[in-house]
Amino acid sequence: MKSIMNPDKKIKIVIIDSGVNIKYYNLKENVLESIGFRIDIDGTIEKVKNPIVENEHGTLVASCIKYIYKDIEFIDINILDKDLSTNGNVLIKALKHSLSYNPNIVHLSLGTTSAKYWIALKKIIRKLHKKNVIVVAALTNYGSKSYRACFKEVIGVRGGEEYDMYKYNYMNKFFYTYNRLPLDLCKNKRHQEIRGNSISCAYMTGNICKIINNVENEVTKEILKNYKI
Repeated sequence: MKSIMNPDKKIKIVIIDSGVNIKYYNLKENVLESIGFRIDIDGTIEKVKNPIVENEHGTLVASCIKYIYKDIEFIDINILDKDLSTNGNVLIKALKHSLSYNPNIVHLSLGTTSAKYWIALKKIIRKLHKKNVIVVAALTNYGSKSYRACFKEVIGVRGGEEYDMYKYNYMNKFFYTYNRLPLDLCKNKRHQEIRGNSISCAYMTGNICKIINNVENEVTKEILKNYKI
């Protein structure tokens, strides 16, 4: 049993989103590296260092993960524009690149409903799974099938009737948890109205960090195999 005197272990998370603005929520102390992937004028996917954060989505997601579990090291991979859009090939490139960081978790508060990328996404998700990397992904907010969140190797998350961000339920192959920002992270009235599977996914990742911290020798193979958290 882990001693209660032991400090929390650092959990490394690759967060693939719209970027994390380190000026807010004391996230500067958690972000190890910020990169992005963009398609240039020739159609080539290029890697960008410290790209501009055009949408606060990724920042809010990171803050919710940290709200649940403090000792996090984020690898921030920015692939979403101001409208939270990207190209499926850019997402695949980001997932492949995430392997190089040897993370505990890859967090995806985003999804695609296009079957076009199914095979390529499935292939990289399996690689991550074999490396004992936990992939956590949000379902779409519209109820349609979301690739990655629907893969058996992925912890798929959606918002439910649960009103406690520290609790979650497992039902019909998905995890359900709270879907709104905590009031002390809300900087304006609009923040108080934000809700969705992206927030639920962030809370789930935070709770998984707590589980990892309480399991000797990292996450057991049994947890990785069937995700019965």
